[in-house]
Amino acid sequence: MPDCYRSAASPDALAALQHFQEVTTHGLGGPNFRAAMLTIGDRTAYCSPYLRHVILAVSYAHQNFLLGERDHDGKAAGLRLATTSHWQRGLQLFGRALSERDETATSGRVHYDSLIATTFLTTMMTFCQHAQPADVSQTQDSDVFTRILEFMTTVGGFPAVRSAFGEPVESSAWTPVLDSTDDKTGGVDVVEDRTERLAVIETYLQRFDASQSETDGLLLTIGRALAPLLHLQISAIHMPILFAFAGRTWSAFQTLLRQQDDRALLLFSCWLGLLRRTGRWWVMMGATVQLDDINEHLAKSTDQAILSLYGSMRA
Repeated sequence: MPDCYRSAASPDALAALQHFQEVTTHGLGGPNFRAAMLTIGDRTAYCSPYLRHVILAVSYAHQNFLLGERDHDGKAAGLRLATTSHWQRGLQLFGRALSERDETATSGRVHYDSLIATTFLTTMMTFCQHAQPADVSQTQDSDVFTRILEFMTTVGGFPAVRSAFGEPVESSAWTPVLDSTDDKTGGVDVVEDRTERLAVIETYLQRFDASQSETDGLLLTIGRALAPLLHLQISAIHMPILFAFAGRTWSAFQTLLRQQDDRALLLFSCWLGLLRRTGRWWVMMGATVQLDDINEHLAKSTDQAILSLYGSMRA
């Protein structure tokens, strides 16, 4: 455990960090992800204030998740309070680190590793924070677009880190994880083994090939990045690829969702469905609720092409 934690953290925070290292990291992503998080701990990147608070927030959220319905002594309320407190403080400090771009504070491998770790963890925490269904009696149908935009705002963190601090520094703990995203090729290679869903979505995308519309061009960009993922037997090891897809397409999604484009919402639900197949606890908390929200909206569509593709994606 890092010395900076031992010297400054309370016994409760030390216990939460230990839980994060020994338990929580097993359920965040694949083996490469856990190895990177543990390596960062050995390099004292856990001592970055913003990362420390976000780690504690994730640890407390995970403990609350494990508690489930077995809360007989009111422990859940304390865990939720601790989660919120550390989450808010972590976001505040992280935003400051990204905006100030202090050359001294943001240089070197340790700080870069902290930035990437925090970006991953804030995205995961966003799923936890959106695990409660919307009150449909109090919302309008168009609000689904606003909720999804809010839900995935943190995905933009990866381009922000790269824009602010450049390419990964040498010997970064995240190099194996980032290399596994196939970022240079824009996604995993398409193989000849076509699934029914892949065939359906490729047929759907053909209508945009000859279009001069900016909107159709954005849909085609998203669809081409998504299609190769549909043939994978998704598991936790594919988490970096799924994150990479979201990071590469988020700008296009942002534009289309602001236009309340149901086709973009459908493609977004495909990604959420793939992510849910990883079975990670934090995904299950948020993705299921968001998918239910999207499905309820799309089921009301009058566009037969959307309804057809929507049906094939749910099959």
